[in-house]
Amino acid sequence: MTLKGNLKDFDLGDLLQLLHMSNKNGALKINSSSGSATIYVENGIIKHVECSETEGEVAMAKIMQWKEGLFEFLPGNSSSKSTINLPIPNLLLDIARKIDEWKVVEKVIPSFESIFEIEPNPDTDVDEIELTPNEWKILSRVDGNKSIKEIAMSLSMDQFETAKIFYGLATSGLIRIKQKESPVKQEKKEKKEDRKDRGFRGFFRRKK
Repeated sequence: MTLKGNLKDFDLGDLLQLLHMSNKNGALKINSSSGSATIYVENGIIKHVECSETEGEVAMAKIMQWKEGLFEFLPGNSSSKSTINLPIPNLLLDIARKIDEWKVVEKVIPSFESIFEIEPNPDTDVDEIELTPNEWKILSRVDGNKSIKEIAMSLSMDQFETAKIFYGLATSGLIRIKQKESPVKQEKKEKKEDRKDRGFRGFFRRKK
C-alpha cells in the first residue's frame, strides 16, 4: 500500500512517527506552496533532510511548519548524505525547541540569507564586552557582504546556532542588519567609513 496524501489531512509529526515505529527505509517527498523537500529515513531513523538550499535540522524545522502539501513515501530511496541521524521522537522534540527559539530570533534576523555589518557607533560600552570564542570567530567575519549562511559554512557551524549568535551580537548593539542602498549613496558611505575606520578588533576582549 502506497503511503501518500496531503499534509492538510495528516499531521507531519504523526506521519514521521509512523515511519519510525514501522522501521521504514526510503524517502518522504513533499511538495507544497512553500517549497519541495525530501526526508530520508533508514530503519525508522531520519538520516538526511533537504529543503530548497537548506539541509539537516534547519531544513527539518522549515518543513515542520508546513500545514499543506502533497507527500509520498518512496520505499528504498536513499541518500549518501547523513546530516541528522536521530530517532524521529528525539528529532521532533529538538525541532519543536528550535521553532520556538526561531520565533524570537526572526524578529531580528529575517532569514539565513541576511547580511550584517559592524555597528560603527554602538550604544553598548564595548570596553566591557567579553566575547566567547565562537562569537569572536563570527564577529571577525562580519563584513557587510557575507550572509549568515555563508559565514556558518565558512566556519563549519550549524546555521541555526550561528543565527542565534548573530541575534546576540545584534541585540547587544555590536552589529546591524545591512540595508540596501543606492549605488551612489553606498559609494559615499564607503569613502566616509574608510576615513573613520579604526578596526573593531581593539574594542573587545576575548574570553579565555
